[in-house]
Amino acid sequence: MSDSRSGRSYTQEFKDELCREVTSTSKPMVDMAKSYGVGADTLRRWLIKYRESHADPDTAVTGGELARLKDLERENQDLRLDNLDLKSQSLLREGAAVVSKYEYIESQRNDPAQMNPITKMCAWLALSTSGFYHLHRRPQSATAARRDALGIRIHEFFKDSDGTYGYRRIHADLEV
Repeated sequence: MSDSRSGRSYTQEFKDELCREVTSTSKPMVDMAKSYGVGADTLRRWLIKYRESHADPDTAVTGGELARLKDLERENQDLRLDNLDLKSQSLLREGAAVVSKYEYIESQRNDPAQMNPITKMCAWLALSTSGFYHLHRRPQSATAARRDALGIRIHEFFKDSDGTYGYRRIHADLEV
């Protein structure tokens, strides 16, 4: 087989010997490839083929073992997430408002990249899940309604000024 970029061809014996050396030493594969003048991707492909052809049937993973391995990986991920120090984040600092924490959970819930259940996120932040759901069922407070109305007015003033008004002019318009 030849390497298409350099035009070099390597014997199967050389490939096997290099693969045995990579698997038997703790040296990084990239370093081994560089020291032998072989591309890292090329060596990676050789290793895949070598492992397929030299697989020991006694060490092959069975279906049950594979399922157990996936369960352990999932448990490991959960434990890693449990150990996160969320208090170091500014929103989740000690003494942060409970409503802010619930809003943070809501933002994570709507993020498709996050796959954490609400019960776990509440547990990590020392919040109750019932409080989270209660917050969404209760009507909007008078303060929140005033803030929303004020935000709409500010947006209208800014839009009417073609985006040229700063906070001082908008504040003056709001007081009129």
